[in-house]
Amino acid sequence: MVLIGVGNIGKAIINHIYLSHLSFNIKAIFDLDPFKIGEVVNGLEVHCINDLREIVWHLCADIGVITTPPEQTQRAAENLMDAGITSILIFAPVRIKVPENIHVEYFDFFGHLYSLAFTHNKRRPL
Repeated sequence: MVLIGVGNIGKAIINHIYLSHLSFNIKAIFDLDPFKIGEVVNGLEVHCINDLREIVWHLCADIGVITTPPEQTQRAAENLMDAGITSILIFAPVRIKVPENIHVEYFDFFGHLYSLAFTHNKRRPL
């Protein structure tokens, strides 16, 4: 598994203590920000997005996680698909366009929070 976007959400996922206990191992992390490239997060060096294809091939990675800002999500997905990734998890409140052979799962924190708040408010007595 590889991750694109080493901001706050990306770092939280990389540092999540239970991820490896569940047999999900992030093998490489990537970002566009030149100030982040070379940084080490939980033992993983941040690589330039331009190295994605070669590293994915070398690691035989097949799952990609995207934690970029919404306006960068489509391009991040295209980079993953170009590298051979066929399963993508997105932590952004956007939908992307992908071919039918690509499996995408979305996690929209605010969408879930709004849903929870709506349900909570419906249950309140009048």
